[in-house]
Amino acid sequence: ALYLSKVRSIALFVALGESTNVEMWTARSAMGNDFDGKYHRYSLFMHYILYFVSYVFFASFLIKKTFVQFCVFFVSFVSASFAALMTIEKGPFMWFVIGLYLVYVFVEHRNKYPLGGILKLSIVGFVILIVLYIYLFDSTDVGGAFESIMSRVFTGGVTPAYYYLEYFPAVEDFLYGRSLPNPGGIFPFEPFPLTQTISNWKFPQNVQFGIVGSAPTVYWAELYANFGYFGVALTPFYVGVALNIVTRLLDKLPSSPIKIGLVVWTAIHLQFLSQTGISMFLVDTYLIAVLAFAMIVIALAHRGRIRLLDT
Repeated sequence: ALYLSKVRSIALFVALGESTNVEMWTARSAMGNDFDGKYHRYSLFMHYILYFVSYVFFASFLIKKTFVQFCVFFVSFVSASFAALMTIEKGPFMWFVIGLYLVYVFVEHRNKYPLGGILKLSIVGFVILIVLYIYLFDSTDVGGAFESIMSRVFTGGVTPAYYYLEYFPAVEDFLYGRSLPNPGGIFPFEPFPLTQTISNWKFPQNVQFGIVGSAPTVYWAELYANFGYFGVALTPFYVGVALNIVTRLLDKLPSSPIKIGLVVWTAIHLQFLSQTGISMFLVDTYLIAVLAFAMIVIALAHRGRIRLLDT
C-alpha cells in the first residue's frame, strides 16, 4: 500500500482502460526501472517475501485442509497475484503459479512429478497467458497471442544475449567488473547500468518516449560484457558449486510447510540465472533476506532453536 501510494498510476489499470501502448509502457516503467525511490526495498516485501509466505500457507493448507488455512492462503494468494500483475509483467505471475504447483507436488506426490499434472499445468498456463496477451497487450487473436507466447518462452530470455555480443567490444570496451555490485560503495567505481544501457542502445525509440527499458538475459552474457570469452568459460563451474551448496543446506532443514515453501521459493529464485545477470546473485540480498526471515520464523516456532538434520 505504501508503494502504490508513491506511484502516479498502476500499469495494470492503465492497460485495462482506454490507453495507448505508450501510456501503458510508461506507467510500467514508472513502477519499476524509473521508480522514484528505493524500489528494491518495496519489492523485497511485496514480491519475494509475499511469494514465500504464500507457498508456506499453501503447503500448510494441503497438509491440514481446514477452512481457516484456506482463508489465510487465499488472502496471500490474491495479494501475491496482484503484486505480480500490477506492473503488467506476465513472467512473475506465471512463476508464482508454477511455484504453487511445485508445492503441491512436494506435499501430494512426495517430490515425484506426474506427467499428467505437468500437462494440465502447461495447458492452464497457456490459457492464462493468452488471456493476458489479448486483454493487456492488444493481441488481435488467439493465434497471435500464442505466437507471442511461444517466442517469449523459447527465445525471450536468450535473445538479448546477442545484443551484448554486438555491443561489446565493438561499441564499448569490456567493463572489467564495472557492472558487478559495489555494496556500500566500498570499491572505487560506480556500477555500470548494463541492462539499461543495452536496452537504450538497441531500442532508442524508448528513450524518446521517456521509457526506461531493461534488457536482462542469461547470466553468462554479463560475464562476457565484463571479461570476454574468458569469463564465460571459467565462471559456470563455480555457479554449479554454489547451487549444490545451497541445495545441501536446505536439505538439512526438518520437514515442515516452511521448509517446503523455502525450497520452492529458492528454486524459483535461482532459475532466474537463465534470464538475468550474475550481479543479482553475487550479493543476493533477496535470498539472504528470505532465508533470514524463514530462520527467524522457524526459531520462534521452536523456542529459539533451529534443528538441522544430519545429511
